Amino acid sequence: MKGLYKFTVPIPIVFDSTGLGRLKDVLGELGMSRPLIVADRNIRQAGFVDTALELLEVHGDASRVFDGVSSNPREDEVLRCLELFRNAEADSLIAIGGGSVIDAAKAVRFLAAHDPPITDHDHRQPSGTRVLRDLPGMIAVPTTAGSGSEVSRGALITTKRGDVIRKTLIAHYRLVPSAAIVDSSLTYRCPMRIAYGCAMDILTHLIEELSSPVFHPIVSGVAAQALPRVAEYLPLLPDHEQDPNVRAELSLASLMAGMGFEKGLGVVHSLSHAIGALVDAHHGLLNAAILPHAIRFNRAHCPVGTGRILAAGVGLDATSDAQGLDALAAWVDALVSRLGIPPRLRDLGVPEDRENEIVSRALEDHCHLTNPRPCGEREMRQLFQAAW
Repeated sequence: MKGLYKFTVPIPIVFDSTGLGRLKDVLGELGMSRPLIVADRNIRQAGFVDTALELLEVHGDASRVFDGVSSNPREDEVLRCLELFRNAEADSLIAIGGGSVIDAAKAVRFLAAHDPPITDHDHRQPSGTRVLRDLPGMIAVPTTAGSGSEVSRGALITTKRGDVIRKTLIAHYRLVPSAAIVDSSLTYRCPMRIAYGCAMDILTHLIEELSSPVFHPIVSGVAAQALPRVAEYLPLLPDHEQDPNVRAELSLASLMAGMGFEKGLGVVHSLSHAIGALVDAHHGLLNAAILPHAIRFNRAHCPVGTGRILAAGVGLDATSDAQGLDALAAWVDALVSRLGIPPRLRDLGVPEDRENEIVSRALEDHCHLTNPRPCGEREMRQLFQAAW
């Protein structure tokens, strides 16, 4: 038997449509008493931060909240949050938001115990991300169904050094949040365009995980169970926005896909990470524009059986892997159209004249290392042009 990849989940998880009400209990169970809440301005305007402050019985304490995280979290935002964390003498963090907020909070908890800059701790360096000291506790409360960051060990932060803008990755099993509260009722406030993008991120995660050549039967099993969920409930979302079962099933699929990160992702995420560092476009919408082209790009390179597994997972019949992947790509095309997502990168504001920079940054990204088709500059450029 081949060696297993690292497996860092489970963590304590509350999965309930009234789960946010358990916040104070979970905080106490973890021995945390003075948390800093990390959010973005939209989350604060939606009232979730005020609800959390009331549950913690510290309503009105401005020193307990940082709401300056952007949709692609930046190093300067992390450092400002870190300063507030220290000034407030906080002992922990509660991240309430999407993957960007949760990633930012992970970076803050890491830098609370390790010296900045964050680029010195990039996972892609030979020494990787090393956790040498105890980290503050952290509770992740996702308000979108998509990122899976509440159960993952990585965080992507946009950094700038001179003219070079890139996504810096910190990743370590001790960066997995101390606990997660997955309350699908929180996803109702998310604008539908973003909700569609987040759900397409789930689908992309699962397709890339199941296509990865990395041997990991544990997370393969989790991903294989999650794929039929997202395939069934994502197409229902436009006509059933308020259906609690649809929302709960997508939140569960997102959680399961986040566990599957241990198997690795693929070239879709390398490109979307590179683009997201340069263009303020939603990560899930970028993935949606790239995904069908990546399926065709990888068609002749996926491990044996992948095409039929993926096709079956979304409810399609296939007698061969090639037929399964062709059918899957067409199914994704139709789904993107049904959701009204822009089908091309150009429609998302991605400039063609930055192709060289995007391709270069994508090749630096870790995700394509577990793509079934090896990618050099020629291959990455080919995929970018197909999706643009």
